[in-house]
Formats: sequence, structure tokens, C-alpha cells
Amino acid sequence: GDDYAWAEPQGDTIAFLIASKWTDMVLMKSLDGGDNWTKTVIYEFPIPLWYFGADQDPLDTTFVCDGSAAICLDKDGMAHVAFGIVRVYVTDPGAGSYNYFPYYDGIGYWNESMPTWTDGDQYHALDPDALYESGNLIGWTQDVDGNGSVDFLDDGVVGYRGSGISTMPNLIADDNGFIF
Repeated sequence: GDDYAWAEPQGDTIAFLIASKWTDMVLMKSLDGGDNWTKTVIYEFPIPLWYFGADQDPLDTTFVCDGSAAICLDKDGMAHVAFGIVRVYVTDPGAGSYNYFPYYDGIGYWNESMPTWTDGDQYHALDPDALYESGNLIGWTQDVDGNGSVDFLDDGVVGYRGSGISTMPNLIADDNGFIF
């Protein structure tokens, strides 16, 4: 709900993640218990300093973090990030509402050894197909009955409003270097 997550500290290394639909996805990390910080923009939002307001330009259809994300530090202090994906657009920023595509789906993954999504087509940087091709899509809804499509109960409810189908990831690193 607050669009941020803290990692469990590793010694003096602490980190938190900012992961909103409407801003850059940002890692803030300190190696000295919080006295000094390094900022890493993991994903750059397509329109800098975008906000809901009457004088703001509309937001074309774009893939973004759905606001749910997790971060952990491994035993060496490297940050690992997982996040839900959704596709959104805003036709009237002054109205303060947005539209989304509830059936876009996926859990993205990034760590500090990987390139960031700060160059190129920012509207499609977090497209699940592109993330899959680069090895950064680590979860999605499965076709469990093997009929060639993902079937949902017809109850009119699709997850949490504004989130992707796969959402609210969690991460943990163990002492052996495995990330779950």
C-alpha cells in the first residue's frame, strides 16, 4: 500500500525499494548503516515527474510495476528485487483515475549484477514478453489444466484493483546463497 519495501539488513548493509505505478523504481542502499546512500534507478518511468493533475499530459499505455514489490539482500549484500507487472493508461490526469489491463501478468526480477531499464522504449521495458526473453520474468499465471488458455472463475472479480494477476511477491535469501 505504501509502494516501498525494506530488505532484512546484512550487517551494516541496509536497503529499501521504491516501487510505484507512477514513478521510477528505485533502490536505495547503504553500506554503513544508513550514514551514506547510493541510489540506483532500476526502471525509469516514461514521463519524468509524472503526476495526476489537470495540467499534466495523458499517459499512453505502458507496462509498470503494479506497486507490489519485494527486496532482499543476499549473504554478500547484493540486492535482489521482485515486482508485479501491470499495464496502465491515463486519458485525463486531472480526474485522478486510471485504466488498466487486469489480465496482463507476471513477476519481474532484477538484481544488482543486471542492467537497469533506463534506456530505450520505457513504455514497453517491463512488457512480460520482453522480460521473459531477457530472463527477468520469474513468475506468471499457469495454464494448469493444459487447455491452451488460463481460465478464471466467472465471478466478476479479477485480483486487486490495479494490480496484475500475479502480484505481491516475496523474496528471501538463505545462508547458502539461494534466493527464494
